[in-house]
Amino acid sequence: MLTATPRIHPAQCTRYRYRYSTCSQCVDACPHAALEARDDGVVLDAMRCRNCGLCDAACPTGTFHCESLPDPDRLRSLATRDAVSIACTPSGHEGDLRVPCLGAIGPTALAVLVNRGAAVTLRGAGHCEHCEHAATGTGFIDAQMRTLDELLDVLTLPEERRGSCVLERSVGKDTNRFDGGRRAFFRRALGYVEKASAPPASSLFMDVPDAAIRAARHHVPMRRRMLDALLETGEPGAARLRPDSLLFAATLELETSNCTRCEACARACPTGALDVDESQQRWTMQFDGRRCVACGVCVEVCQPGVLYLSGIGAAETPRTLHVCDKLRCDNCNRPFVPLADEGRCGICGDDDRDFSDIFGSPS
Repeated sequence: MLTATPRIHPAQCTRYRYRYSTCSQCVDACPHAALEARDDGVVLDAMRCRNCGLCDAACPTGTFHCESLPDPDRLRSLATRDAVSIACTPSGHEGDLRVPCLGAIGPTALAVLVNRGAAVTLRGAGHCEHCEHAATGTGFIDAQMRTLDELLDVLTLPEERRGSCVLERSVGKDTNRFDGGRRAFFRRALGYVEKASAPPASSLFMDVPDAAIRAARHHVPMRRRMLDALLETGEPGAARLRPDSLLFAATLELETSNCTRCEACARACPTGALDVDESQQRWTMQFDGRRCVACGVCVEVCQPGVLYLSGIGAAETPRTLHVCDKLRCDNCNRPFVPLADEGRCGICGDDDRDFSDIFGSPS
């Protein structure tokens, strides 16, 4: 196991993209209190960090890079085998691949191996009660297995192609084997509750200050691209993947009647899943689900509360979320996107307000 602390890419963090974001998934996942969330991203205390990789497993936008976790090339080499063993390093178990915590592997990486027909065994979970990562690591292991089940349901792989994933809990001479296919067990054990996402009811809102949203290059994490490739290989079933799962994928819904077309959601999106296209006649907002990582920053930044995330059931394709015709300003004849029931563009409207502030409203 490599001991280098995770590398942080601040511009990929939702707190960097949107100053008022309340995201704390990496902070909550760290069992060593080594992360601090600020309004410009996260800060790592290297003295506290134990390189467990759980921050990477928890972050939807790929802010962290942990050298101790398998990269795509390593996964592809393992996927050629009929059987693959992955061991928890602190437990002392041996395996084809050793990781600092089994919960940091991620369901997408496991699904890549299972999708190729490999029999995957996860070793060392019996050590969790003695492990320094256990405070959050055990929860990630269980959630990971549950999410893997849900993903395999969506892929609906034929039996001859489908591999398996077994979580092996060994303590001394006693070995308990929990098959990743036993959905009922995990859902009962974890108190499985599906979170319903709905647009928040809100009629009062204020404009998001321009300084609250920072521009940066769009980035789609590798595991999201791996998931999309997986979803394209299987025949989609009726099951749907929840937006709050460890797969970090969702589709976006928009209540168009109350949308102000402020574009704050598109500017805050760290992956470029939301894009605005304009012509002289029309304004269009496009959503590319293949780039969505369910980080929810678009929902956070939306002041009228007209955006919400929902689950996906197959490979997403780009679609139009909202389209409206532009109007001609009554005063300057410029084409503009109507933000309210008024006939003047934003420039002329600002001029009217400035004039009113200086000279008073006309009687």
